Amino acid sequence: MNTKQALGGENMSGIVAAYGSHIEDVEIQTMLEKLKHRGPDAVLESKFDKLVIAEAYLSLQPQDDDCCRGEPMQNVAAMDGRIFNRKLLAERVGNFATDGELALKMYQEKGPDFLKDLDGMFSMVLALEGGQPFIARDPLGIKPLYYGHKNDTIYFASEVKALFGHTSDIKIFPPGHYFTPDGGFKQYIDFEGIKWADPNLEEALDKVRNLMEESLVRQIPDETVPAALLSGGIDSSLIVAVATRHIKNLKTFCVGTEGAGDIEAARKVADFLGTEHKEATYSKQDIQEILPEVIYYMESFDPSLIRSSVANYFAYKLVGHNARVIFSGEGGDELFGGYRYLKDLEGEEGLHQELVDFFYGLHNVGLQRVDRMSMAHSIECRMPFLGMDLLRYVVTLPPKWKIYGPEKIEKWILRKAFEGWIPDDVLWRVKQEFSQGSKTVDVMKEIAEEQVSDSEFERESNAIDPPLRNKEEVMNYRIFRKYFDDDSAVATVGRWVTT
Repeated sequence: MNTKQALGGENMSGIVAAYGSHIEDVEIQTMLEKLKHRGPDAVLESKFDKLVIAEAYLSLQPQDDDCCRGEPMQNVAAMDGRIFNRKLLAERVGNFATDGELALKMYQEKGPDFLKDLDGMFSMVLALEGGQPFIARDPLGIKPLYYGHKNDTIYFASEVKALFGHTSDIKIFPPGHYFTPDGGFKQYIDFEGIKWADPNLEEALDKVRNLMEESLVRQIPDETVPAALLSGGIDSSLIVAVATRHIKNLKTFCVGTEGAGDIEAARKVADFLGTEHKEATYSKQDIQEILPEVIYYMESFDPSLIRSSVANYFAYKLVGHNARVIFSGEGGDELFGGYRYLKDLEGEEGLHQELVDFFYGLHNVGLQRVDRMSMAHSIECRMPFLGMDLLRYVVTLPPKWKIYGPEKIEKWILRKAFEGWIPDDVLWRVKQEFSQGSKTVDVMKEIAEEQVSDSEFERESNAIDPPLRNKEEVMNYRIFRKYFDDDSAVATVGRWVTT
């Protein structure tokens, strides 16, 4: 990897930063080495009196010696992520070579409030005048960030593995917050108190279609041709349907075990939309071989998450060198009400509040899976369903349009808005988790039964509180502790209510 002395903040990356009086170069480099999968193209570093920022970054285009801006001892930025409304913001503040430079300029004009203007996914470290850090994470926590302490120094890193063994504690940097040494953590966005409106249905259908399309178009990169994951479910199928209207010869990818329903459904959608489609199957032995690697990169032991992560891992492996940017349908279930248990909630207010609460809890479950499995293969994943304009509008739609009618049809308004865009039997297909549609769930349970006896489960299930809930979670937890034998690392793990 190339080494440079200035940070650009223009690409996806792995970030390490430290602020304090005792910062060792060797320690920073050791931490950054753990993140090289997030940034295989170059290592960037800037040093100040009490601040060090290091970044291993993933470029979407051929290397250019002028790709980075900023000089040591002046304003610099490290950014893991993208600002998708950069062109709109440039009309107000001017054009900049990188998203990091844009963030610095906006901070200089508006202070921390500039974060409210961003539509993007990001964890950023800005070094202001005098080497004072300003550190922030996007509202939903699409891009990861953690922190920990050692003596009088606070460390920040993109993944737990970078901090593990170096800090006395490891904690999640909360989404929708920023940090300064003087002010600590402060929240800059709050989804509480959002009320739903009662718009005209036809106008709402048009608005959903238009905002969905705008969100995807805004996320199409200038530097490279993106591809898309296609599971054959409604969310990924609609993303592909919209994308094919703007991207020629779109490549799509699907994986599953032999006979998985996802593969057949995805093939049907790909034929309908005319994509360049690739598919692959994996076996029980394949899962057993990659499971430790999945848990290491995922930094979790939750059964539902690991199952889906296994399928995601194989999907990104299939993408390989075919694309550096991939579109995903992640976020559709949370935004439009796609989970079965939501049908059992009483009243519209209960459903509305549950959907709002999703925004606070996605960061260390579904969004963590998307980030870790894509970046494990040095691929950038973009999620049009989580564009801020679309999100802000959909959250104000009546809950009765999300879980609809006596049949309680989930995501009804999304399906209705895109009638005719994909085959009807796919559009109205019953929701399945990725691990169910790919049939990974059955294989994982079978492996767990072989690995963990009844007596071992009884003995080991109370290793943590709340207890490990089934043999599959015990199996995953054993592997997790081999890599992260620390209670503070365990505390960062998000766990779904259902397994």
